[in-house]
Amino acid sequence: MALPGDVPAWAVTSYRSIKAVLTDVTVSKDPNHWHLWTDGRIPPNWELISWVAVRNMFTTDGREHLRLRRPVQDAFHPKRVDAMRPRITRIVNELLDQLALAADGGGPVDLKRHFALQVPLRVICDLFGVPEPDRPRIHGLCDTAFDHGRPGVDHAAAFAELRKELANLATA
Repeated sequence: MALPGDVPAWAVTSYRSIKAVLTDVTVSKDPNHWHLWTDGRIPPNWELISWVAVRNMFTTDGREHLRLRRPVQDAFHPKRVDAMRPRITRIVNELLDQLALAADGGGPVDLKRHFALQVPLRVICDLFGVPEPDRPRIHGLCDTAFDHGRPGVDHAAAFAELRKELANLATA
């Protein structure tokens, strides 16, 4: 399989294969172990650059991963997640109601845009206390930064703007 720009990729889809990959010590999430990246064969304007050009808990291993994960791990503690269950249920029900209203027009409804992307965005905004007035901007930037199916979009610029907005929220 190939990613945009004919970058080779694996598509690991079976439970058995996923478990094998995730438990294999020779497999790394760190792009610094990826030869196409370290050899400079991935251009800085590559459509998926935001997946590899940042250092975060999703792109690191070992001690660095633990260091970056530690500040947020309490937010994902099972008790905290259980406490959010009623809010998540409300979010899902609201979005399903909105889907039903959108479908009343008889046309197609974009399930990804109106539901699948909205649930995690709303939950994460709640989890991190993003004020309601800031949410549409954050949602729009996330949509642009991470939706790599739209050609001609400057994903890197949107990702940089998203980082700036999140930094502003963190210091507010």
